[in-house]
Amino acid sequence: MTAKTYLNQLRFLEATIAARKAEAERLKAERTYLQGVSYDSDRVQHSASHKAQFEHLADIIADTERHITELAKKRHLIISQIDGLQRPEYVEILQLRYIERQRFEAIACTMGYTYSWTIQLHGIALQAFAKKYLSGENSE
Repeated sequence: MTAKTYLNQLRFLEATIAARKAEAERLKAERTYLQGVSYDSDRVQHSASHKAQFEHLADIIADTERHITELAKKRHLIISQIDGLQRPEYVEILQLRYIERQRFEAIACTMGYTYSWTIQLHGIALQAFAKKYLSGENSE
């Protein structure tokens, strides 16, 4: 796994959580949607259908909660790892990019660097991160 892929785990978890929340909201809206009464079928079938929808919604909510817990743990770990780098500019650029999810143009302005140097520094910082945390070595 590359350092970039490792650090982007937060983005993917956030996207997964957002999708699950949207699905839960859709299901909640469907549950409250008033449908016409049909006298052609048993009411028991409708109640079983509503029960299945409710169980599906409960599963999605529980799964979302698990992902939120995983995201919090992963975020804490990644922030700690980034903070463990020796060079402050590595810490700053990786936090701005992967924790605050800023674009390189904004990072360049924040750090007072040119765009091209920001891109280069990002690559160097990723290499330092990978060397320290992803290769089994403990040196920068």
